[in-house]
This record gives sequence, structure tokens and C-alpha cells, in this order.
Amino acid sequence: MSEEEKPTETATEEKTEEKPKEEESTATFEPVVKLDEVEVQSGEEDEEVVFGVRSKLFIYGETLLDKGTGKKTWRERGIGEAKILRHRGHQRLRIL
Repeated sequence: MSEEEKPTETATEEKTEEKPKEEESTATFEPVVKLDEVEVQSGEEDEEVVFGVRSKLFIYGETLLDKGTGKKTWRERGIGEAKILRHRGHQRLRIL
């Protein structure tokens, strides 16, 4: 390269100085719709936990690829809390 083709140091310094300064945003956003707080019931208010454990849920069956072949396998469906709950009033148990 000849000296004419090489970029000068002053040209590269000018390019770095031309960057605009960052400004802090002063925009304010308000919600379009105001929502009231709602009391949510889980259905477990009248029940006590007899047993609770972290567990995995599996399903035994055919996959979409194995449909009609008769080949069944165990597939994982999720991980979560398994609980046995007893209703305080009528003493019925349920698994959640």
C-alpha cells in the first residue's frame, strides 16, 4: 500500500469522536387499562397437606412417531409438587 491509501490516525480519531452521547430517557408510560386486585382461591383453603413431595409425572403410551406400531414407552410429562390433601370437613382425601 502506498502512503496515499493508508488511513491517517486523525481520520480514525474523528470517527470515534462523532458518536452521539447517550441521553437518559424521560418518557413516562401509564397503563391503558387499570385492573383491580382480585382475591384468588386455589381450592386448598379447607384442606390440610397430609403428604407432599417433589416428583416427576410419567405417561406410558405410544408417541406420534410410533402410532399404530404397538411400541409403547414411558415419557416424562412434568416435574412438580405431588400432595395428598385431606378436607377438614368431610375427611375426604385427594391427590394433587
